[in-house]
Amino acid sequence: MDFWDLIRVLGRRWRISLPLFALSMAFTALIFTHVKPDYVDTAFVQLVPPVPVAVPDGQPAPVQRNPWLLQDLSTLGNAALVSVQDVGYVESLKNAGYTDSFTATMSQDAPQVTFQVTGKSAAQALATANKLVDKFNQGIESLQTTRGVAPVDLITPLRLDAGNNIVKSTSNVKRAIAAVGLAGILMTIAVTVGADAWLRRRRLAAMADVTADEPEVEAAAAVAALPEPETRRANTLTMTRLMAGPTNGAPPREAAQADRPEARPGSRRPDDYDVPVDATVVLPKATPALND
Repeated sequence: MDFWDLIRVLGRRWRISLPLFALSMAFTALIFTHVKPDYVDTAFVQLVPPVPVAVPDGQPAPVQRNPWLLQDLSTLGNAALVSVQDVGYVESLKNAGYTDSFTATMSQDAPQVTFQVTGKSAAQALATANKLVDKFNQGIESLQTTRGVAPVDLITPLRLDAGNNIVKSTSNVKRAIAAVGLAGILMTIAVTVGADAWLRRRRLAAMADVTADEPEVEAAAAVAALPEPETRRANTLTMTRLMAGPTNGAPPREAAQADRPEARPGSRRPDDYDVPVDATVVLPKATPALND
């Protein structure tokens, strides 16, 4: 079934498709009024290396006492993100009333982490973002202090946003409307096509039953169409004339007629007529006398 066949079926069964389509649109409107938009807060944290110590001329450079500085700063940032994305920590956020819908990614071009938090309200999104940033900062400090790094040599996190970088998002509303609307349209098509197929099968079965009964119906109609036996008229009478036919082995009638003497001109004997033995002859009541 192509697109235009589907359109024709929906139009032919509009008594079924139209109420179903109206019902799906009503559910879509209900979703639109009840589903609330989300709020998205975005936080940025930059990793800053310690200030280099000035070395007087002729003096040797101090020994590097922070092992994380021997690597790229993104290595320390990715290590700190492990504690933020830990399943147990995410579950604790959810149990405390925060949202567990967030992403934390490290930039490929700079030692910068981006937190994107989606909450049901602006307050929930802001509080969760602040909580994640605090957890990340604690992880950066803990990974260094446990290795004996002095405060002067610490790599420090710096938040770049002001803490209120929040926007309203209607993507969840659009997704819900699209899902309900599509489900309603598919349900309308499926029910309409199924009902059309069932009704067509039912009609074909009825036509098959009628076709099977047609011989009996035609026979009855033919009997009914036969003319009624004609009643005898009052001015006629019926006379049955039994005539003896030729016996078995007798010569044909033509030969018998050839041996007869010639009859008078204009007259014929009754035996000369080619009439069946038990023929019924209808004559008027006033029958003129036959000539001898």
